[in-house]
Amino acid sequence: MPDVVTISSGSRIILKGTSDLYLVNKEKISFFFTSADDLYMTGWEYENGMSGKRKDMDKATEFYQMAADKGNSDAKEALRRLNYSRR
Repeated sequence: MPDVVTISSGSRIILKGTSDLYLVNKEKISFFFTSADDLYMTGWEYENGMSGKRKDMDKATEFYQMAADKGNSDAKEALRRLNYSRR
């Protein structure tokens, strides 16, 4: 897990890894520090308009993809289902 160094330049932070520095947008930082299960649940909340989130299929897909990238099989299935339903 990389160290986090916050800088005061708008919405950007630096992740200091073992050999590289990465400059990333704060909106994408959740991928590094959130579990695959939590990312999946956030996607489910956006898909179903739950937990105070408005129904947003694009956001749901984004969170499902992040969870799938971390190996969550439920997220992979959700992506297949959503892609099928959008045809």
